[in-house]
Amino acid sequence: MIPLDFFANGVFDRLAMLVMVQTVTLVNVGWIAATARELPPEGHPAGLPPARRRAVRLTVAAVVLLPVIAMIHPERTPHLTYTGRSTDCYDRPAFGDLKPAERDAVFLCLARSTDDGVPPMFPDSMPDQGILAYGRALCHAKDRERQEILKRSGWNVDPEDLVYVCPEIVGAAHPELLWSTEEREAADTAYLAEENAKCRDPWPRTKGIVQATAKYFLFADGDFGYLVHDPGDRAAEKQAEEALDRIHDDGALFGVAESAVLVGHVEDVTDLCLTVKAMRTAPPRRTAGWEQINEMPIVSRSGRLTVPEMGEGEVGAGAPMPNLAIAGKGHYRLRVHVRLGETGEEHLVVVFPGASKKRLTLKP
Repeated sequence: MIPLDFFANGVFDRLAMLVMVQTVTLVNVGWIAATARELPPEGHPAGLPPARRRAVRLTVAAVVLLPVIAMIHPERTPHLTYTGRSTDCYDRPAFGDLKPAERDAVFLCLARSTDDGVPPMFPDSMPDQGILAYGRALCHAKDRERQEILKRSGWNVDPEDLVYVCPEIVGAAHPELLWSTEEREAADTAYLAEENAKCRDPWPRTKGIVQATAKYFLFADGDFGYLVHDPGDRAAEKQAEEALDRIHDDGALFGVAESAVLVGHVEDVTDLCLTVKAMRTAPPRRTAGWEQINEMPIVSRSGRLTVPEMGEGEVGAGAPMPNLAIAGKGHYRLRVHVRLGETGEEHLVVVFPGASKKRLTLKP
């Protein structure tokens, strides 16, 4: 176990000496083993000429010695690549986008980062060699040893950090951390396509003027569900906040605020299947197979009504959502159907023009 102050107190000479002593011992063992393998059996001539035997000894010595020497950093003057004030330490690049020579620099950036006003993990006075050696010690430590090292340092390190100094170890357990940006985008696209394919249109015979079916990914804490709103409304953000306040105040499944309706979920889920349809007139009331059906008013001031799509975050619809305000600016009715099915929680949202401001419970 390597405490943090081991690298901060200028004891690299002792570390190098210890490693050299161990190295000499290992080389001697390797040399003896190689020599023993070269001795011919009793009564048989030697199988290798002297030059070949010397080559074997050198190979054994190199195999044992080089990996150990690679860990020794004899620099006496601290070598500082980045400090907590470096301007290029803000963006974390994908591991697969980096050249091998750039990976250590990213780890040093993370170790000396002062993002969000948090003190850096290491002081600026600690040399790069010390920080990198500390990171690699964590890579090779067992779980219990790692916890002890982290307890002494107060550094909560993640595999996402350590991958830059020991990709062969972290990548074995988390191969996705080795991806490039292009590989990650391709994996995300494939994942969304797979998840969206699990959802089906619950009214396949009733076609909307526009419609879509997709997996909707919720906030991890499950605090609320999804918005049907007018994103072009000048007060769009305020309307969304009012809808959230109302769903909390009323303890209901819906929060209604003119151009925004916040729809909650009945189960403790992190995603649900969502189908949206826009129709020119109110469809027949079909209650069979649904556990809850509610209808409420919504207005479009910009001529748009839609559901947020997943952007760079992890919340939103997994596929493009259409503009449900098919009649342009004006008043609409929003009918929401909810049930629990084989694929989990399912929602069907139907939008059609309508001036009524009533809120109806069609199936409690």
